[in-house]
This record gives sequence, structure tokens and C-alpha cells, in this order.
Amino acid sequence: SQRALPALDRGDNDISFKAGPQEGTITVEGSTKPEFKGKTLYYTDFHPAVKNIAADFLRWYAPHQFPSGKVPCCVEGDRAVPVPEHDSHGELIVLAATLHRYAPDRARTAAVWPNVAAAARYLEEIRQSERTPANQAPDRRPRYGLLPPSISHEGYSAKPAYSYWDDFWALAGYRDAAWIAGQLGDAAAAARLAAQQGDFERDLLASIAASAALHRIDYI
Repeated sequence: SQRALPALDRGDNDISFKAGPQEGTITVEGSTKPEFKGKTLYYTDFHPAVKNIAADFLRWYAPHQFPSGKVPCCVEGDRAVPVPEHDSHGELIVLAATLHRYAPDRARTAAVWPNVAAAARYLEEIRQSERTPANQAPDRRPRYGLLPPSISHEGYSAKPAYSYWDDFWALAGYRDAAWIAGQLGDAAAAARLAAQQGDFERDLLASIAASAALHRIDYI
């Protein structure tokens, strides 16, 4: 529906959001500039209360994962979009871990553990595909051990590129997958994932150093 919401008035004004099939967009606008407070609606005037959005979203999104463990970058309608974006794998894992840290629920986390483990396996598979002799040549050394080229940064879908954005999410994903395994009492998985995190971190730091040297810069 494109109908406007009723105007907000004095007293309680409740607007409910839920994760589910896309039905449209609700926009609630308020100024973020302190100098306008008292002159127009300020964002704190809404006193937003967020309840269960992260848990509902995780419960809805996780089943859209591909059999390979690849996590789709987005879901359109009921269709998981298969384009090459590699930040989403780590992001799903981080979401599950962050939710458990702030709102511990062993049953909920155990239910999503197969998705977390599959995403971590997929990360390991695709990063190993870049640990090749060809990528050890001086002009390609920064690529060694990174996640493959993707379009995660948007705007260059015609030419996928290597992206540290993906790699930092992957590093966080390895870390949080190991943590979740430990929380669920799977010591073997926790140790394996921690070792993979360490290997990937070494490759990532080496890549950053090689990039800086190749481009003769002292920043990334």
C-alpha cells in the first residue's frame, strides 16, 4: 500500500515492523541536528523501541543460504540472489554471534549453527582457491589467500574486484564461528575454525603489506 501512515500525535504512537515478505517501505523522518531540537521533530522524539528484529531477520534469512554454504547478498521476493558478493558469508556469522552475545539463547543459536558452519566452510573453500603459485608472483602477491573477486562494493558489477571489505568480514566471520562453536561445546570445531582464522589473518596482513609495497604507499 502507498497510503500514508496516520499523523503522529501526543501520547504513545506505536509502529510495528517485522521481518518477512517485502510489502513496502516505511519512512519515519526526524532531524539529526541538535540545533533544530524543539523547532521540528528530532529523531529522539520518536523514542524507538526495537524488539526481536535481529532474531526474526536471522531466522528468516538463514534458510536462503545456498547448498554450497554461500550466503546470498540479498533476497528478492523469495529468491536468493546468486551474484558474486563475499561479504555476506561473514556477515551472517557475525549476526548470529552478536545476537547470542547480547541476547543469549542456546536453542536459537544451535538451530542456526548448521548455517554458520556451512558459511565458514564456504569461506575456507573460496579463500583456498586464491592460494595458488600464480598469486605468489610479485605483481600478484597481494591477492594470495584473499577471497576471490566480487562486486560487494557495488558500482562495478561488470568487473568484479578483490575487496578488503570482504576479507575483513571474513576474518570476523572466522572469529565468531569459532566463538559460537565454543559456546555450543564443540571444541573440535572451535579449534579448527580458530586455526583457519589464524591462517587467513596471516595471509590478509601479508596482502596488506604487499599492496602497500607494490603501490609505494604507506596506507590502505
